[in-house]
Amino acid sequence: MKKKNIFLILTLLVSTVTYYSCETEDHFYNGPEMFSFAEGTYAALDVTPNAPADGNKYQITVGSTVITNSDRIVSLSISSESTAIEGTHFAAINKQVTIPAGKCLGTLTISALYENFIDDAAKKLILKLDGDNTLSDSVFTLSMQKSCPYDPSNIMGTYNVVDTRWYQNTDAETSINYEVTISEVPSDPYQLKIANIGSGYGSELIISIDQVESNTRKVTFTDQISGSDPTISIKTGEPFGALTYEQLSKFFGPSKNNYVNVCAEQIVLNILISYQGAGAWEVHSYGTLTLTKK
Repeated sequence: MKKKNIFLILTLLVSTVTYYSCETEDHFYNGPEMFSFAEGTYAALDVTPNAPADGNKYQITVGSTVITNSDRIVSLSISSESTAIEGTHFAAINKQVTIPAGKCLGTLTISALYENFIDDAAKKLILKLDGDNTLSDSVFTLSMQKSCPYDPSNIMGTYNVVDTRWYQNTDAETSINYEVTISEVPSDPYQLKIANIGSGYGSELIISIDQVESNTRKVTFTDQISGSDPTISIKTGEPFGALTYEQLSKFFGPSKNNYVNVCAEQIVLNILISYQGAGAWEVHSYGTLTLTKK
């Protein structure tokens, strides 16, 4: 085992020094031509929704131990152990890398396809250099994973809401659809204001977005009172006043946490809304509001 490790280290050292001497024209390698991946055997690529024209791409370098006066074609294949699917998670690739005459390095570009990364799981592309004239570092793994950096300007806008709630006064569940608008709170980019929450009545809710880097971030909010409509009555002869908003997780635990999926531009709020009447009474409704950007 120790001899095997020593051989591996020496092989990697020889290949690294060889590529360096090749590029600097300080040649001292006199052995047969060998090929390998020249810049390590593992890399990670964040696949983002708003990448620039040259974004969501990774360039893999294949090297030769010698320089010749003609182009060399190095064939490679995709390992069956790959979880990234060609044509789905990345664009179809040429299975041959050309090392130009007078050079010892050639490149292959992998272009990830963001729209086909449905979940947050990493997809691995494993490439193997074909043939017997390869060094030990002839297998390369590129791990590609959807990544959506938080940017409040991407979250702000108009959302469709599916509001499914149970009402205490009727002991019935109902589902309504409406629109809300989300805007930034100027003093804090991690706070957002949702206007028209609860289907109107001048109501708004301030939510806070967790700052931990993740595609799905926890959303919290303090107890808030907002909105009223004196024309609406939920008890005969008595219009209701303010609406009170509370997190259901206060009563039911983490299973009712709120979150924002930054990639999908979707917010889910598990919320208790209390309608305060003109007298000492109030009616509660609780349920789930799913906000999806239009």
